[in-house]
Parts: sequence; structure tokens; C-alpha cells
Amino acid sequence: MKNRLFTLISALMIAAFTLSSCGGPKTVKDFMNTNEAKTMLSEIESSMENDMMSITIEAEDDTLILQVALKEDLGADRASAIPVLEQAMGAQSQIFVEMANQIKSVTKQSSVKVLVEFLDHEGAELFSQEYVSNK
Repeated sequence: MKNRLFTLISALMIAAFTLSSCGGPKTVKDFMNTNEAKTMLSEIESSMENDMMSITIEAEDDTLILQVALKEDLGADRASAIPVLEQAMGAQSQIFVEMANQIKSVTKQSSVKVLVEFLDHEGAELFSQEYVSNK
């Protein structure tokens, strides 16, 4: 998953640098609605989908939302999966802060958030974490 996150960040950075030369979008949602971002992120969503999970990337004003939906029922392992997700996301926090920083650098917003949500096979939230730009 870590390599896939780096791919996602790289695509966002390329889109951000492409857009920065044309004045840049005002919000994260505007950024995500550009043709460059839509194309790159659609390809990433497709490439990250597998038998175990799918990913959806959306935006609301100042927030990029990454939803990771698990395809299998965790059953009795549901409760034990949550601390594992928390630990894994804690180890990746700098990646998401950098993603927020990159998007902030091309928008006109004072702060950008990246919200990562893990959903079970029925769409119920297992765990979520928000990361905020620091530059």
C-alpha cells in the first residue's frame, strides 16, 4: 500500500505543478475538478483496486477525501483490524501531510486537509484520520 500512496502523491504533485503555471485553482474541490487531476486520479483509482479493496478520491472545499473500501467481511476480526489501521496510518502520516502541502501550494486556501477513511464491505466506517497541511 505504501508504494501505491507514493504513486498517488506523485500524480497529485504532477497535476499540481501543471496547474500552478495557470494561476491555480481556488479550492481543493476546484483542483480535483480539473481535467489533469481527474485523469490522473481516475487512473490511480483503477490501479489501486484489487480483490481486497477499492479506493475513491473526492474533494469538498478544502479537503481531499480518500475512501478505502474493503471488499471482504472482516467478521470477528473487525475489532482487531481497527488498531492495525490506526498504527499503519500513524506510520504514514507524513505522506498525507505532504500530500496536503502539495495541494495547498497550488490552491488559494490557507489550509488543506486530507481525510482518509477506511470502510467495511457494507460501507460503514472502520477508521478515519485527518491530516492537515503544515506549510
